[in-house]
Amino acid sequence: MTLTADLIDDPAALEPWVAQWDELAVEVGAPYCTPAWMLSCWRHTMTGSVELRVVVVHEDSRLVGIAPYFVQLGKLGLAEYRLLGAGISHRIGPIARPGREQEVASALAGAVAAADPQPSSFLFEGADAASPWPDLVRRGWPGRLRPTQRATFTMDAPTLSLDGDFEQWYESHSSNFRQKMRQKRRQMEKRGGEIRMVTEADEARRVLDSMIRQHRERWAARGLKGSLHHGADEHLHEVVAALVPQQRARLWSIFADGEAVCTHVFFTAGSEVASWGGGFEPDWASVSPAQLVILAAVEDAFQRGESRLDWGGGILDYKLRFANGDEPIEWVALFPKNARYPLTRGQMMPKAIRTAARNRYRQLPESVRGRIEAIRRRGRPG
Repeated sequence: MTLTADLIDDPAALEPWVAQWDELAVEVGAPYCTPAWMLSCWRHTMTGSVELRVVVVHEDSRLVGIAPYFVQLGKLGLAEYRLLGAGISHRIGPIARPGREQEVASALAGAVAAADPQPSSFLFEGADAASPWPDLVRRGWPGRLRPTQRATFTMDAPTLSLDGDFEQWYESHSSNFRQKMRQKRRQMEKRGGEIRMVTEADEARRVLDSMIRQHRERWAARGLKGSLHHGADEHLHEVVAALVPQQRARLWSIFADGEAVCTHVFFTAGSEVASWGGGFEPDWASVSPAQLVILAAVEDAFQRGESRLDWGGGILDYKLRFANGDEPIEWVALFPKNARYPLTRGQMMPKAIRTAARNRYRQLPESVRGRIEAIRRRGRPG
């Protein structure tokens, strides 16, 4: 059957495709490419002059691929085509039935090339650095002239491969780490703390409110905003409410006296688990509550037979404690050689961005850089 690519600018027109979209995200293991996550981003996190531009690629009534984009008008009226969830989630991009990626990329490229407004850039932000999508779309672009492709920024992204079993992984850590975790758990239990995963929607709502407050207060104390972007409260509540009943949103918490004193949030699709982040009450810091709930979540993921736990982009010490790999994410831009191309050339400055990234890396503490290099030496999945 012939592939059809529909460019959709009305959220209501996506409703017939939502169930298949979700099934496809589960099939390819993409927690932040689900309709629950991406359409909630559209409803709650968009700012500025934006319009929906989702490309649905299908054979009759069967979804074959989807590219959830929006268009944002910038300086000089240049139209940037960006992924829903860009800036607030990683490893996002178009998704397709396995083996159909090139067909879908060509259909997607044709739809966007003919779109209104005409694209000045087509972006992959926070995509898996190993993703074939930027090159597939570039090669599938209609016409004689292919877009210019630029990788503008790369970020380390620690991951945990869930091969083997939990005990084997746990025993691979230092005796000091294992002793510390046992000690902190005893201290936590002595204070009346209990670790468990939230499974009820009403409780999830209350726990998420506590986590959001804890997260904000912790980062505000450092003069930073943390991971709570514009519209984050409504966005997280909506996604968690939709996915908690299926245990695809997992809130691992420490409860004491009926209150969640620490929570870490994970989202899943298929065998992939993605860490979002969390928060805790400062007066519980002495028992390392975040590490205790993360350890419980890791053990649970092993027991479920899941394949990878993705800690997301950026180096934080807690990620390195629970990682055994580094699978970077990347920002890539395609610049179509259309009538707007002369105006887009000023955006092509990858060298300056790479220099800034290297400088930022050099500012990390030597101990953190050492742990990054140790993970890199273990090798990246091929």
